[in-house]
Amino acid sequence: MSKKPKILATNVSTQLDKVLWHLQKYGTLTTWEAFNTYRIMRLGSVIDILRNKLKYNIETENIQHTLASDYLFPNARNGKGTHAKYHYKEVHDTTEQKNMFDKFFS
Repeated sequence: MSKKPKILATNVSTQLDKVLWHLQKYGTLTTWEAFNTYRIMRLGSVIDILRNKLKYNIETENIQHTLASDYLFPNARNGKGTHAKYHYKEVHDTTEQKNMFDKFFS
């Protein structure tokens, strides 16, 4: 697998750029973080493009949690839910590449 370029903050303009930049900088991203930080509502589809079209190595961890609203409405659900946490596993080089997604989406 070839090394992927590291995206720079100055090159971030699309949702793909934002997610990739965040993963490269912080290592992980959850759907809640993506929505609150970048207003991305369908993080799973962005991750799918990064994985399958652009061939980035990103793993999914399913995290179980208790829903706060279930304490108020115990009959509404079973009290548990899951959310995805994406882990960036790619080895990249540090060379700058502008418009790195243009060739895939032109």
